[in-house]
Amino acid sequence: MIWSYGWFRITSEGLVMGAQVVFRLSIIYLSAGLLIKLQFNDFRNAFALIRLPEELSFMVCFVIHFIPLLTHRFKDTVILLRYRGLDIRHGSWMRKIKIYRIIALSVLTGLLHNVHYQAIALELRGFRSPGHKTARYRTDLVLLDWLVITLLILLGGLVGYLSR
Repeated sequence: MIWSYGWFRITSEGLVMGAQVVFRLSIIYLSAGLLIKLQFNDFRNAFALIRLPEELSFMVCFVIHFIPLLTHRFKDTVILLRYRGLDIRHGSWMRKIKIYRIIALSVLTGLLHNVHYQAIALELRGFRSPGHKTARYRTDLVLLDWLVITLLILLGGLVGYLSR
């Protein structure tokens, strides 16, 4: 135990776990920030190259483009609350947590409601229609790509081995 005050305790295990969670979420957020610049065709080509279904590439692309929309709606909701006279920056931590929980749930519910209609629109367009899919651009892996893939696999194995 590093520090305690009443029922509240800070332990070294808790700090390590918290750092791991923050690190993993940062990787996801930064990766999504880099991948947001890619178009759906880039995802489809990459997934086709490693022989994964087109539906999976669409889902990954959709979720990655979903994150900025979620952030934008969250900020808009906070601004609307500020216009109504509710300043979240002031007040106790428990009050802030309750308000942010309500905002997060309402934003997620609204976006998931819209996703339902987007899925219906995709089905009407024949997204999952059978047959061979054509692509305007095809890419193949070159030697540099294979070297980077091999290096990343070795680096991932080394990190996994050292973390045990």
